[in-house]
Amino acid sequence: MAQATGAKSRVIAVTETTYNEIPATPDAELIYIQTFTLKPSAAREQDPTLSGFRGQARGTLGRREVAGQATVSLAPGSIGFWLKHLIGAPATTGSASPYTHTFSLANPLPAGITFEVDYGAAIAAPGRYMRYSGCRVNQAQFQFQTQGTPSATIDLLGSSSDGTIATSLDTTPTDPGHAAWGVSNLALVLDGGTTEVCLESLNVTWSNDLDGDLWCINNGGQRHGLPEGFAIVTGDGVAQFDTPVLLNKALNDQDLAIQVSLTRGTGAGTAGNESLVITIPLSTIDQTAPEISGPRGLKMPFNFVAHRTTGELGVTAVLKNQRATI
Repeated sequence: MAQATGAKSRVIAVTETTYNEIPATPDAELIYIQTFTLKPSAAREQDPTLSGFRGQARGTLGRREVAGQATVSLAPGSIGFWLKHLIGAPATTGSASPYTHTFSLANPLPAGITFEVDYGAAIAAPGRYMRYSGCRVNQAQFQFQTQGTPSATIDLLGSSSDGTIATSLDTTPTDPGHAAWGVSNLALVLDGGTTEVCLESLNVTWSNDLDGDLWCINNGGQRHGLPEGFAIVTGDGVAQFDTPVLLNKALNDQDLAIQVSLTRGTGAGTAGNESLVITIPLSTIDQTAPEISGPRGLKMPFNFVAHRTTGELGVTAVLKNQRATI
């Protein structure tokens, strides 16, 4: 028997218009991944019945869970799908390519996602395909460092799974293409450029605070819904301690504006000139100070949390590429 491999596996996804329901005419998108661990699970509910034997009776399956992560490289063609399901549908401008897609809390999150995993032709159906519906993005962490491909780790929750299917829901999914940004495309601006600090790493996490504890007796053991709660944007970084500016902001409880960008070429959005800009206009740094752990250069790890003042949280992501719709 042939061995299934990750290299020959693929994931497609379709945006649901009604939660936990596959659209009648699914228009799926090919999902580029580094890893994908979404899977079903169910606790074994042990029957406590006494029957005169020391051995236990056969248990039953309890509530069904669907959960896992996707790790993806940040690329202009494919990251828009994840931003839509993390932040909300974008406001798109441009009558022809290139297009500008602005993701903010001004627009609601889509109802959900149906994922389909194809383990490849080495596995006979049923068993070749696993399908997960009623999925939503609980949170995503974007990792920006001085080496390695800029990436995001996306936490997923879902409602239902199906491993009995014999054919794919879409044999010709849309392929957005994949050409990831690299560290040479990465730039960081603090306080509009007035705060100059050397950061060696920055992680930005957007949480949707999904309520994963909604279950109903009539739902056959599957999750009833995944409504979003607060939009919580936090992060952490490591700064070279060659200036006290971040230390002073932390000790004096001062706001910090953060803008991180990935820009290829001009960044205007034409082929070879794509860009992504994540802007956090207001954040505060937890109180901290550099530690002395040896003779070499000092560093200051720090944590931050974004906040709003008047109106909605102002964190945005602006993507410029050739796609007319996300």
